Parts: sequence; C-alpha cells; structure tokens
Amino acid sequence: MNLLLINYEYPPLGGGAGNATREIGRALASLGCGVTVLTTAQGDLPLEEEQDGVLVRRVRALRRRRDRSNPLEMLSFISAASRQVASLARERSVDRSLAFMGLPSGPVALELKRRLGIPYWTLLRGGDVPGFLPEQMALYHRLSGPWIQRVWHESEGLIANSVGLRRLAEASLHRAYSRQRRPPGAFALKLAVVPNGVDTGRFIPAQGGLPPRFGALFVGRLSAQKACDDLLAAWGALPRKQGTLTLVGDGPERAALQRQAAALHIADEVDFLGWRPKDELVRLYQGSSCLVLPSLCEGMPNVVLEAMACGLPVVATAVEGTEELVSEGRSGFLVPPSQPRALAEALSRLSQDPGSRQRLGEEGRRLAESRDWTSVARVLLRITCGRAAGGECPVPGDAQGRG
Repeated sequence: MNLLLINYEYPPLGGGAGNATREIGRALASLGCGVTVLTTAQGDLPLEEEQDGVLVRRVRALRRRRDRSNPLEMLSFISAASRQVASLARERSVDRSLAFMGLPSGPVALELKRRLGIPYWTLLRGGDVPGFLPEQMALYHRLSGPWIQRVWHESEGLIANSVGLRRLAEASLHRAYSRQRRPPGAFALKLAVVPNGVDTGRFIPAQGGLPPRFGALFVGRLSAQKACDDLLAAWGALPRKQGTLTLVGDGPERAALQRQAAALHIADEVDFLGWRPKDELVRLYQGSSCLVLPSLCEGMPNVVLEAMACGLPVVATAVEGTEELVSEGRSGFLVPPSQPRALAEALSRLSQDPGSRQRLGEEGRRLAESRDWTSVARVLLRITCGRAAGGECPVPGDAQGRG
C-alpha cells in the first residue's frame, strides 16, 4: 500500500499536527507501507530527503517562519503543491492520500482525486474544524467554510484525533445540511476517531524520579488559544520562591507575556526558552515536576502525551481533547478554562506534595504506554484501507485487528 501524506507543516516546521504526520509516517513505513510526505520548503531545508523509510518532498511556497504560517502562505502551499501532486503520485504509485487538516492540505488531495481518481481521507486536527476557537477563528471559518465542506464531502471520510473534535465536525455538518435543506443522511460520510500517539521509547521518565524542587513546564505555541496569560496570572498568585516556570515555544503573544511577567514581578521566576529540539525537550520534561497546559481549546495535545510518557503529572484545563488524556486525580488535575485562581490552586497543591507528584506521574506513564504510534498507524490502516478496498486492511499479522 503506497500512501501520500499531505501536510503544509512537517518538522522542523509547525507544531503538533506536523509532529503527528511525521510519527504516523514513520509507523506506517515500519508496517511495510510505501510512505511519501508532501509538504512546504523553507530556508535551507532540502527539497527531497528520506527519513526513517519516509520520502519527504518539499514544494517551494511562501513560508517566512518555521513556527507559524499565515493564510497567504497557506494559499501559496495549495497552489504549489497542487501543481506537483499528480506527477508525484504517479512517480510513487500512490494508492490513496491522507490530508492532514481540511485546509490547506485538503484542496491538494482533492486536486489529486480530480486528476487521477485517487481517494483521500481528511484528518481533522483542530483549527480546520468550524466552531474551534469560535471567538478567534469565526471570520476565517466563515470565509473558508465552503472549501472545507467541499473537501470533506469529496473525501472517503473524516478522522478526528479526539471525540470532542468529532462532535464539532458533526455539528458543522449539521449546520451545512440545514442551510442546504438536505436531510442529515444526504451524505454518507464516515466519521472516525483515532487519537494521537506518543513515542514511549524516546519520551521516558528521568532516572531517579521527579526532581525534588518544584518546577512547572509549558510547551506549545504562544498564542491566544493556549491562554498563557492565565498561566502567568496563576503563577503570580503562588507564594514566592515556589519554584520556576519554563515556557517552551514561541508565537505572537510572546512579547505581551514577557511584559505581563514583568508587571507581576515574576520575571525572575519565568524562563522563555523559545522552541527547542526534541532531544532537548525530553531533557526539559525530565527536569520538570509537572506539565501545565491552560488552553482554551484543543484537538488532542501531543505535549500532554509526551509529558505523561516522561512520568510528569499534568495540570490542564478541562477542554475536549485534553479531558480524554488526563484522568482527574490519577494522572493530574483538570481545572475550568479561563480561571487562573483554580489553576493556581492545582499548582500549589502539587508543589507541596512531592509524593503525589510521583504517584500521578507514574500513572500517567502507564496510560501513555497504551498509546504508541504503531498502534495509531494500525488503526488508520484498518479504517482507510477497509473503507477503500471493501475488506480487511492488507497488512500482515496483528496489524489488522488492534485498536
């Protein structure tokens, strides 16, 4: 089975969706699939290279920054990738494609289907679903809605990375059906859920357990979605000399967050590290006491799985996606979004109880061990191959039945 994975972001570009594309591609290759990735070129990245059995083909498009992209750059990727996708599919004998995110990857998969009849599945990751972050993304979803619906309806089905995201997609479909005055069954569109995985061989607990001195870690894009302003407000409410707060990542809110830390007189307790490579990120997890994620909305955050695999307890907001990973009182604590006081109370509770931190972290590691990327790839193959071929996925051994 030869598969084409389409994503405008692929490491070192982008965040969670790009990382998931890479890990799924590697796992699919390990299961015997021919895997090609079509993504964006940027800077001195090679236009073609092989990584762990995966051929990565990059197209020249507008892309100024590695950590984020704007709508014009996304349109540039659609144009450049659509011109090359058919020849790449012929060259690699592609059987079907997986579009990571309805936009901007979906139109490229749609173009491939239009020209060569190759079917595709749409993998939903969060911001590509209307209704996600409604206050911040309402205009974007209103303008892109017709394209999103077309990509969805031309695909073999939708695969969300969380139950909450599937519900959001169902609600969007229902609104579209209502506007078109069509019954809900007018489109026989399959919606499935395949959660993210984690590399439990790479992300491992530190020898000797969690450090005795309390230190909290945030990993992610510094954007309004992640609500790091709430995190800083919570940290400022803690007793002084409680420990250190480390923020790994970059984004449009960084300067404002640094000003906020100074205004709260906690600048000497907060480290803004920017993006860090994976190997260094593992060491940062291992040197921390907990992961904190104050997001307003999530698809399914990879960083939570990575932290749990490293034996960290998690303090996070109770939003869909995160709720499916963190077990309240067993692997961490969940608090309502946009409530810094509740976040501060949970952090204070953890900071004062090293034994609880160790116990919660050990349970998180056990939960993470059940979510390896190979299992994710097997489930994806069973869904996508079974739907297109009308039978069991043609993968040998136990790859057919797990998940």
